[in-house]
Amino acid sequence: MHFELALLRARVLLRLDRADRAVEALLACAFTPISTDGLVTAEMLLGTAYLRLGQHERGEELLSQAEARSSDAHPTIRAELTLHRGIAKYLTSRHDEADALLASVPPEADMIRARALEYRGWIEFTRGRFDIAALRFRAAFDCIGLCRWRDRFVEANVLLGLCTLSAEMMDTAAWEPVELRVRAFDWNAAGLGRPRFWVAMYCSMMSELLGDDERARAWSRQAELDAPNIAYRAIALCQTASVFRGLRESRAHLEFALRARIIYEAMDPSALGPDQKQLPLFIAEELAYGRAPEDAARLLKQYREVIAPMLRAVAGDERYAALEELIDGSLADARGDRNAAVRSYTRALSKFRKLGYRRRAAAVALRLARMTGSNRYRLYAASTLTGADPRFWMAQELRSGGADRAPMLTDRQRIVLTLVAEGKTYKEIGVTLGRSWKTISNTVEQLRAKFGTGTRGELVAVAMRRGTIGGPNDPEASRSA
Repeated sequence: MHFELALLRARVLLRLDRADRAVEALLACAFTPISTDGLVTAEMLLGTAYLRLGQHERGEELLSQAEARSSDAHPTIRAELTLHRGIAKYLTSRHDEADALLASVPPEADMIRARALEYRGWIEFTRGRFDIAALRFRAAFDCIGLCRWRDRFVEANVLLGLCTLSAEMMDTAAWEPVELRVRAFDWNAAGLGRPRFWVAMYCSMMSELLGDDERARAWSRQAELDAPNIAYRAIALCQTASVFRGLRESRAHLEFALRARIIYEAMDPSALGPDQKQLPLFIAEELAYGRAPEDAARLLKQYREVIAPMLRAVAGDERYAALEELIDGSLADARGDRNAAVRSYTRALSKFRKLGYRRRAAAVALRLARMTGSNRYRLYAASTLTGADPRFWMAQELRSGGADRAPMLTDRQRIVLTLVAEGKTYKEIGVTLGRSWKTISNTVEQLRAKFGTGTRGELVAVAMRRGTIGGPNDPEASRSA
């Protein structure tokens, strides 16, 4: 009985992402099984726990031992062992081997089969084959509906997969039944914090796409409330900032981005979990859009020095590299370095398209269309936005051609622009900022190029119309100074 309880405890702890405690529970039972089934199950769970802890070699060795003993085990246990061996291959990025093992789980294996389909969906997601991933996740739901017993962990993760794909593929046609499942699902079970958080995040993105900004904010607030730890809370704040950015509410956008930065600065970057390591990039992206490109550049530098080397030690996930290129482009854009911005945006677009991230790719294409005037970028963005509501910010920008979109400015450019709006001469501005009048003149020329204007009067009028400055004596700009 002690041994059976240890197995049950280990299963529960693994579901709750407490692999360390699962190892303790299994080792404490001193491996005194009364059957082959018990020994195979114990080795399988212990191997899986070590894999979750990052001890891949030890974990796979235990799974191989279990496989060698399993010829006389119960068919259900053999099916579960095949599942765990497939998951081990997936965790070590051997996707072809993983998919072959998971595909061999027999249909009669009930919920084990549903879990295998779920992981096959994540394999296709990682490969960037989103259409096939969606088919796998839907097949997992069909399988769950036929199962004799239910597993809310599997259902929650399948829902997460479908929500992720809907948002990244901008698939509005398939969204309604997915959202209905999300709302009907009971999220109260312990251990569902992570999928519940990400589901709320993707529901916020889909609400934006459907033109419902109020619901988008509600879902991002829900994500913040559901955040399992402060790193997830900072990610939710970035999504709220993104919603306000789409609404062109610059002060609210910057406020939420700065809140996320404050949380991040109190953390150890090397301790971020696997799905949290993109946090500094999310914050940098929002700060690059706002009034703090210098802070964005600092975050990007820290990410490249601390986090990126850890990610690149394993076969690469190009999502991170694509987002780096996007932020590089934003920073070059803010500096007024058009050529560097176009080069970085072009590389980001290529990577996002290759990965199937249509939402990100469309946003980059719109920037390139604005900067280059090339119709091919507009056509690509239009093809990805076919299901978007006309109120969605990308759809609005596509219609306007980006002409009413405020360009990104550095803090110094914004201060100079505000002082120009107050009627100051170049010499007066130079004295105020401790710069030569020639430097100020060059800055104003950069501003004219960004806003596409000729005279100083036109520059100020267009900047005020687009909301870049609030007019003479703008208090927010004065604080920046």
